[in-house]
Amino acid sequence: MDVAYAMEKAETLARKFEAWDVQADPNLGTAASRLLYSDLLPQTDFIQSVRAAEARYGSITAGQAKGILNIAIAAVRKAQKEAEAGKTPEQAHGLLPGFYTVVFDQSNPDDYVTLKIKVVENGGLKGKTIVSYLSGSDNENSYTGFAFLNRSNYSVWKKYTGMLARQVEALNLLLGFNTEERFVTREAYALRSSNCSNCGRTLTVPASIHRGLGPDCAARLGVA
Repeated sequence: MDVAYAMEKAETLARKFEAWDVQADPNLGTAASRLLYSDLLPQTDFIQSVRAAEARYGSITAGQAKGILNIAIAAVRKAQKEAEAGKTPEQAHGLLPGFYTVVFDQSNPDDYVTLKIKVVENGGLKGKTIVSYLSGSDNENSYTGFAFLNRSNYSVWKKYTGMLARQVEALNLLLGFNTEERFVTREAYALRSSNCSNCGRTLTVPASIHRGLGPDCAARLGVA
C-alpha cells in the first residue's frame, strides 16, 4: 500500500512532497525505499542514480525519497488519466474488469469480501458486465455471479434479492471509492492471493504483488 499511503498524504498536503515531509514521517521514507525498485517508476537517470546510491550506502536520503515519491505519484496519476480517457460509456462507473478485495474493518483483515468484475465475451449475455463474489477457496475460479453492472449502477439478480448483504455492501463501497481507494482493493487482492488483480494469474515478483498487477497487465492498462 506504499503508493496509496503516499497519495493520501499528498492529497492532504495538496502539494508535492519536500524533504522535510519525509523527515517528519518515517513511513514516507519506508514507502520510497520500497517503491525504488518498483516497475511503477520510469527508468530515468535520477532513478538509476538513487538505486546506485542505495546499493552503495544501504539507504536513501530524505531528498531522494521525496523525489521517488513524487515520481511514483505522477506515474499513477498519468495512468489514471489515460484510463479515464479510454473509457467506453459502459465503463462510466469506472470499475475495470478484474478482482477487488474490500476490507470492511482494517483492524480485522479477515473481515472482507472479494469481488470479480467480468465482461461477458460470448453467448446471449455478450457485452454484459457481471459481478461475482469469492465463494470458495480458489481465488482465481471459485466465484458466484450475483449482479449485473450497468453504466452507473448495478442490479442484483432476482434469485438473490434480499440476500448477500455483505456482498452488496462491498459492491456499494467499491462503486463509491475513488481511484486511489480502488487501487488499494486491487492491491489487497494481490497481497492476499498472490494473483494479478486483472487476469488472476499467479504473481511471483514482490513489486508486482504490491502493485496488484503483473507486468503484462500493467503495460496493457497503462500502469508504468
